[in-house]
Amino acid sequence: MLNLCYQKKHKLSFRNEVSGNGIQNKKSGILFHHSTNNEKIAMNKELGRVLENAIHEIPEDYRVVFSLRELNGLSVAETAQALDISESNVKVRLNRAKTMLRTEIKKMYSPQEIFEFNLVYCDGMVNRVMARIYELKKLENEIR
Repeated sequence: MLNLCYQKKHKLSFRNEVSGNGIQNKKSGILFHHSTNNEKIAMNKELGRVLENAIHEIPEDYRVVFSLRELNGLSVAETAQALDISESNVKVRLNRAKTMLRTEIKKMYSPQEIFEFNLVYCDGMVNRVMARIYELKKLENEIR
């Protein structure tokens, strides 16, 4: 089931490709896409491997429910019917599967690695907030 999901995702990824010269085929969509952010690509590949390993570590009953709901996009009712279990059981298994996945991922990474604090974005936000505060103070002084 997971392999089918990966194959489907792989096939769909070709629809979003851009050619190197920017030519786009109107019938088939974008042809090729060259990303310049290699670090992000490497991180996404690593995250994919981590998630795949974590999914394989949880018990099969929970893995199947997680796969059907999150990867295949089935509804609760469809999942319950496919597995011949109650809808409430689907919900419980999905929540437990997510909890187990979180636990597995935390075993592989420290909290600092999972929740990286990126100063570049923080600095930008601080600069925008400070600029707005400066504008408001300037307006306040003009009104007085």
